[in-house]
Amino acid sequence: MIRRLTLAVATALAAAMLLSTTSAQATVAADSGTVRLRTQQILQFQQLAGQAAWQTSAYNRVVNAVWVFYSNGTFAFDTTNVRTDLYPLRGRYQVRGNTVSFSAHNAAAIGGSSAFTEMVGRVDFGSRPPVMRLNWAGGAGYGAVVNDQRFGSTASSHYAVVLTVSQF
Repeated sequence: MIRRLTLAVATALAAAMLLSTTSAQATVAADSGTVRLRTQQILQFQQLAGQAAWQTSAYNRVVNAVWVFYSNGTFAFDTTNVRTDLYPLRGRYQVRGNTVSFSAHNAAAIGGSSAFTEMVGRVDFGSRPPVMRLNWAGGAGYGAVVNDQRFGSTASSHYAVVLTVSQF
C-alpha cells in the first residue's frame, strides 16, 4: 500500500511536470520513490496571527522551502533560518487522485520554555504547475520564577500560503 501511494505521488508529479522536465527525469523520480519539491512562486501569503515584524522572515522561509516525500508515506519540510530542534519538520501524507494531503507537527522543550510548529496542506498535481496550499503555525511559551514571582509570555504565528512548486 505504501509503495502504491509513493508511486501515485511520483506518477502524479511526473505527469504534472512533463511540461517542464524530460521524461527521463520524470522516470527517475518515479523509480526512486522519493519526490522532492521546492517553492517555485508564491501566489498568496497571508499572516493570520503574529507580529507584523515576523512576516518578512516567514515569507523568506517559504521562498526557501523544500518538501521531500518518501516512499514510506512520510515527508519532511525544511527551510532556512529555523530552530534545529524543531526542523526539519516531519509528518505523513496521503494520495487521493491528483492531490497529496500532508500534515506534520513537532514540539520541543528547553528549560522553562516550550515551542511547537505545525504544517497542514495539500498539493494539486492536476494543476500546471502544481499548486500547494498550506497553513503553517508556530509558537513558544516562556516561563520563570524569580524571587517567588512567576513570569511568563507566549508568542505565536500562523500563515496561510498558496504557492506553485517544482521538482528538483
